[in-house]
Amino acid sequence: MGAGPDRLVRTKSSFVPIAQASQRNSDVQVPYEKQLVKDAPRIEIDQHLSEAEEQELWRHYGLNYDTSYADRAARRGRPRMSS
Repeated sequence: MGAGPDRLVRTKSSFVPIAQASQRNSDVQVPYEKQLVKDAPRIEIDQHLSEAEEQELWRHYGLNYDTSYADRAARRGRPRMSS
């Protein structure tokens, strides 16, 4: 996406859990309403999630935050949010 007088520059992204995602043709579908995803906390692009941001996202989607999973994922160098 280019910058210019008639274009927007994205500086934040939305995150959505993918544990229950499914693929349909070239689309990925998640079991969350579009508005819930739009209302999710916005995270700065090109930054790692802090633990507080990660917990906020889990709460937003009604999920239980499991620090043992987060610790294992961090040790493997993987993104911590996945369910």
